[in-house]
Amino acid sequence: MAYQNYFTFFILFFFFYVLITKTFAIQNPVVFDIRNDLPSNILGDLAVGCNQSDHMSHINVGDHYNRTFQVGQSWECDASWSRYFTFGWEVYKENRDEGHSTIYWSVRQDGFYHSLDASHWKWLAQWYTE
Repeated sequence: MAYQNYFTFFILFFFFYVLITKTFAIQNPVVFDIRNDLPSNILGDLAVGCNQSDHMSHINVGDHYNRTFQVGQSWECDASWSRYFTFGWEVYKENRDEGHSTIYWSVRQDGFYHSLDASHWKWLAQWYTE
């Protein structure tokens, strides 16, 4: 009888331990890195602001804009350059970027390129004009 009580207690303890550690697990932060790869011969600053509460940051050609955040948050940014703009650009999308500690973006004249290793780029978003 005592054996069954200990076994039941152990099973319940183990179940709650797994539940609590999965729920409150401390996850590693993620960085998104946005690089301004726009041509320098066209006038206009690149301005980027993320998650609506962020102010617009101006990024010079060749420079980077970085943000660190916790997994579980989705991140969207707005960007403008010369007469071009984009709203709601998904810089971090969990089902696409999960498991990577840095998400890379290259902002170019024809749009926004995504990479998980800073060497293999995929075009994912475009610029809009009025």
